[in-house]
Amino acid sequence: MKFENNAPTAFISDKFSFRGRFADNNYSIVNSGDVLQDSRTDDYNFSNSLDVTIRKGKRIVSFHSDMAVVTTPVCRIGAVDDESTILAQRGKALSFTTSEKIGHSWILGNNSTLGVNLRFESAYDKFKSGFTAANSTSDNNVDGYDLQAIVEPEYRYRPGTRFNLKVTLPVTMTAMRFSDRLTDRRYPIEKTDFGVRTVLNFKPTARLSSTLTLGRTVRLGGIKDYITNPVYVTYRRQRTFGSGMLNSTESYSAMANIFFRDPITAFFVTFTGLYRFGHSNRISGSDVTADNVISSVENRRNSSDMLNANLSVSKNMRPWRTTFTIDGNINSLRRKVLRQQKPYSVGNLIYKIHGAVTSTPFNGAIDLSVNAWYTRSIQKIAAIGLRNNVNDIVAQASLSVHPSKNLEIYSSGYWNHVVVVNDTSKESFFIGGGVKYHTGHFDFELSGKNLTNCRSYSYSYFSESDIYSYTFSLRPIEFLASVKYTF
Repeated sequence: MKFENNAPTAFISDKFSFRGRFADNNYSIVNSGDVLQDSRTDDYNFSNSLDVTIRKGKRIVSFHSDMAVVTTPVCRIGAVDDESTILAQRGKALSFTTSEKIGHSWILGNNSTLGVNLRFESAYDKFKSGFTAANSTSDNNVDGYDLQAIVEPEYRYRPGTRFNLKVTLPVTMTAMRFSDRLTDRRYPIEKTDFGVRTVLNFKPTARLSSTLTLGRTVRLGGIKDYITNPVYVTYRRQRTFGSGMLNSTESYSAMANIFFRDPITAFFVTFTGLYRFGHSNRISGSDVTADNVISSVENRRNSSDMLNANLSVSKNMRPWRTTFTIDGNINSLRRKVLRQQKPYSVGNLIYKIHGAVTSTPFNGAIDLSVNAWYTRSIQKIAAIGLRNNVNDIVAQASLSVHPSKNLEIYSSGYWNHVVVVNDTSKESFFIGGGVKYHTGHFDFELSGKNLTNCRSYSYSYFSESDIYSYTFSLRPIEFLASVKYTF
């Protein structure tokens, strides 16, 4: 629900939202024997957002308020084989957050504005979990609050339409109180952090514009850092979220954006580049055995750096009613992880290129879309001489034909070829299609899926020091006839 009132000297907007997701699923897992797994999730939240802006003369006052109640999913997970219960676990959580922001600014002249923003943020979090697995049990019961007051002076300078500068100097004062109810251990934190953010916008021509952003930030953890006993995320994978020490991450970043827009010739170019480096006081890792994977964190200094660059070019050929698009992305990440209690420097590099053609010739009677992606992922662990590659090629196309106003004939195709370690390759090919007819208040449709009768789908990805490969069984050829009545 949304309320809005926009007047010359005042703007008021309030929005209330509810979202819910409820699931109760059962799975049959084929391993050394059949394992039955069930999982239930109740996830819902309420939120309210209020905005008020008032202008009086050269003074502008703004107020923003957010409130939310979230049940970070209430989960129950169980796994049973033919003879005994492998795992039984239940977990629930609650988060209540508020955020209030008020700003005041002064117009110093034709080119400058000086202002200050005050933010007050609060959060109450609670997490409980417990499981029984074979001969082991584990419980968590942690709750507490996080209070933050942020004072944010800012200066804006705009001498003309081509150039403007904004400098912000946030000061964050934090007070946290979390408690472990099982051990009666308390974690009091009081901390003050200083940051800086500079944004420079430059527009040399009407078609070309650019933005440069520089900043330093300090990000603190929360309740997860005090969940020190393991939780099962699947029936074979445990995860310990925290180490009992608050995580603190300090980072420095530089980001550049360049935009070229020519609406007359329908030619557009966008470039985005980001480099970030920093350090934290924690390192994550995993211990892997034949039966399970145990992930945890330790209190160690961990440095990391990340580089991301993206270029996108598109051209619309109006006489053909066709748009051509090509974009490429490079993402590099280096950091340390633990594996079997030993630290390793891990580097991940991902190259991705995508091309697309969309066309609606004959005044929209035909709608054609063709997309293709190539992705190459590289993982390096220099200490053990490890280098792994994953190559993924995807092609996708869809075609809709409208012989008449009420009739649509459509089809689609999907092809995927992935090559993982040791040149192991997997391939999938899907075709679907159907017919829709509309008359009056009725819609009739006959559709077919997986017409190639492909019975499995596979994909792989890197996560920290591991490669994960998944294969899913699929339903055979499927046809569906439907009738819809609209009133």
